Amino acid sequence: MLAKYYLKPMSFVYIVSDNLLHYKLLIVTILSLIVLSYPVYSIMDIHSKIEKEDTHYLLNVSEKEQIDYKFNKLNVHFNSHKKDALKINEEIKKILVEYKMDIESMQWDKESNTINIVFEQQFLAIKKVIEEVVKLQSIYFDEVVLTKTNRNKFIQCVLNIQIL
Repeated sequence: MLAKYYLKPMSFVYIVSDNLLHYKLLIVTILSLIVLSYPVYSIMDIHSKIEKEDTHYLLNVSEKEQIDYKFNKLNVHFNSHKKDALKINEEIKKILVEYKMDIESMQWDKESNTINIVFEQQFLAIKKVIEEVVKLQSIYFDEVVLTKTNRNKFIQCVLNIQIL
């Protein structure tokens, strides 16, 4: 059958078969590139999407870090894991007992999430207590009132603490 095409060298089948035999390596290379191009393209597309998501995530993280830095600069502690108000109340009581404060009253308002504390002691002890309470996270002072009393150079301290 091929003999009739060899006898007619100008026929289309003869020219194609001759080129296939002559340019085998080039044709195999082109076909393999065509077959492999789609998976490579899809892998590159997926990789670029992942990079975009990573950069978007990093931008969000850096924005969060900037906000946290600004809050820390303003001495406002933001904690995504809110502490229980009861635990904060217990921590404050421990601090007051540790420094031997004469606690007159301690009121806890659950609706407004505030703690009102009235106690007496000498000034240096009160200063240390306030420094310890400031170190607690997720609280801030609404009001601090210091009043001088006549008893043993004691000072009465009224703390209004807001729980975040």
